[in-house]
Amino acid sequence: MLRSFTNLFRITNIDRISFRKDINGLRAIAVLSVLIYHAEVGILKAGFLGVDIFFVISGYLITNIIISELNNQTFKFSNFYLRRIKRILPALFSVLLLSSLFSFFILTPKVLIEYVRSLIPATFFYSNIYFSNLDFYNSEPARFMPLLHTWSLAIEEQFYIIFPLFVFLIHKYFRKYTLQIFLIVIFGSIYLNVSTDSLDKFYLIEFRIWELIIGSVSMIVEQNIKKNKIIAYFGFAIMSFPLFYFNNYWIIDIEPKLISLFGVCLILIFNPAKSSLTDILSYRYLEKIGLWSFSIYLFHQPALVFFRIFNERNLPISWKNPDNQRDISNYFLLILVISLIMYLSKLNYELIEKNFIKSYDKMKSYSLLFSVIIVVIFSITTFSSNGFEKRWNDNTLTKKALQFQEKNNYDLIIDNQVCHSKSRDEPIKDFCKINNESKNIPIYVLGDSLARTINIPISKMVKDNPITFITGDSCIFLINVFNERCKRPDNELATEYVAEIENSIIIYIADLWQKIEDKPNQLENILVLDLKNTFPTTINYLSKNNKVILLTQIPAYKPSVPTLILEGKDVVKIEYSEWKNLNGVKILDDIYKNLNSENLNIIYVENIFCNSFEKNFCVGNTENKVFYSDPKHLSIEGAELVAKEIFKIVETLNKNQ
Repeated sequence: MLRSFTNLFRITNIDRISFRKDINGLRAIAVLSVLIYHAEVGILKAGFLGVDIFFVISGYLITNIIISELNNQTFKFSNFYLRRIKRILPALFSVLLLSSLFSFFILTPKVLIEYVRSLIPATFFYSNIYFSNLDFYNSEPARFMPLLHTWSLAIEEQFYIIFPLFVFLIHKYFRKYTLQIFLIVIFGSIYLNVSTDSLDKFYLIEFRIWELIIGSVSMIVEQNIKKNKIIAYFGFAIMSFPLFYFNNYWIIDIEPKLISLFGVCLILIFNPAKSSLTDILSYRYLEKIGLWSFSIYLFHQPALVFFRIFNERNLPISWKNPDNQRDISNYFLLILVISLIMYLSKLNYELIEKNFIKSYDKMKSYSLLFSVIIVVIFSITTFSSNGFEKRWNDNTLTKKALQFQEKNNYDLIIDNQVCHSKSRDEPIKDFCKINNESKNIPIYVLGDSLARTINIPISKMVKDNPITFITGDSCIFLINVFNERCKRPDNELATEYVAEIENSIIIYIADLWQKIEDKPNQLENILVLDLKNTFPTTINYLSKNNKVILLTQIPAYKPSVPTLILEGKDVVKIEYSEWKNLNGVKILDDIYKNLNSENLNIIYVENIFCNSFEKNFCVGNTENKVFYSDPKHLSIEGAELVAKEIFKIVETLNKNQ
């Protein structure tokens, strides 16, 4: 029995696998899953697993090529890498160049610069490392990154670089232990996945290599086992189930991958060349899509991103539907975009992919080199010209929009002091203090990044009071906070510090409502618990021995206000009634009504930006002023309006001292 089991993993009799019709069908399912998932139509909520299916297929095919050639003594590293170059680079560069052309005409200067920051990593196959240091895959900013999908291509290329040498050394020195070594790699990679909560496990090869290697093991087993169509059908069911059952919340978890990829392995191992499943997977249209799958994958992300940008520019700004009020006409446009993706992919396959694979000469080498040069020159020129900012109308409003779009950190330093903590784990040891000589009532500014935006205007207007800034990104200052994520050093330090404050003025501002709107699934969860319980407790605690100036919520927009101005909107605005009816805003309004401390002064920020410039609307700009630097953070011009209201109260409190 043991001997027969061992025979499953023999590598001595491995030959080059002939063309398998079912693999093109699997490729088609994989790429359609990814396409539907990224199109955000609500079907296949775990369509991201299509990438994982690709990884298994790649491991299966590449391992077969290498081991069969090693067995036949025909393997050459140069030939292997040349085949990879012909297979990948021409199709990739055709998409990168076309995407860059569209980006030049469509993206605003700042966004174009961000695009170029990802273009070089995509060109040289380290975009997975680049994106691992940015926002996460299914976050809002990620929806507008044309080259985000190249992270998976980077993993494959990194695998193709190291794997041939790895297999060569195993084949030469440890041939008897090939399976054992492969299994060690698989279980080691899986262990890394389950033992870390880091988002790196989505992007980096060490967390993904098990998916490619199980394809390798499937190839070895498949060579030495009897086919069984029943098991193959069972594998198809297992592969498909997670695509429908799981959703975005599982995107970094290993469980759906283990289930789905186990099914893929069963198909690869057991499916006969002649079976009804093979007939299904080799269906004419599936076969075509499978042939075009690489180009479809390359084209789909940029095309969908540019489609979303089109929507943002042409649909009314609304918080009612984060998907931009998708109606019948919008779905029709989406169908047109998907059709365009398919057509471009077909052309790319016929004119580029097939052409380079069939023959390769010096002219084609020069064309690839020329493509790299164009990418590099375009990148350098974009940086040196500040995103070709002269493409945009040269008027006062757009100049300010460009200025505020670029200056996200203008408010971090006051009097050469860092007045804001940007790290969750490394708090400011000594809080920023100014006007220390003053004998008037001390002022303390508490809050998150929204508080940070008013730091400079307050420091300029309030000259007669000592001011201490206690602010940090993301999490707000709360007493006995429920959210474990916000039980962080800078909050703990602030709590200890605030406990000693009395006979002072405390200015409190934080982003509260939008955190709820961004995560509606948590409405009766931790976020709301913090608001309904710890927030009033905190305000009452602060106002017991101090005068508190509480700033209510700042209206926000999607996407960035400067970006919308640069894209042609004269006035960025949202209906006041719509904003007031948002669940997060209503929760906070109820909380504000129940705060009754005599030491509490509430500034209703909405009165500054809503109904004052245009009736029934909240506005992000006027004809000559831009109030925001991004979707929710105030620019220096917006912050000055808020600081003026704060200053009025401070003046009164100083007089009554």
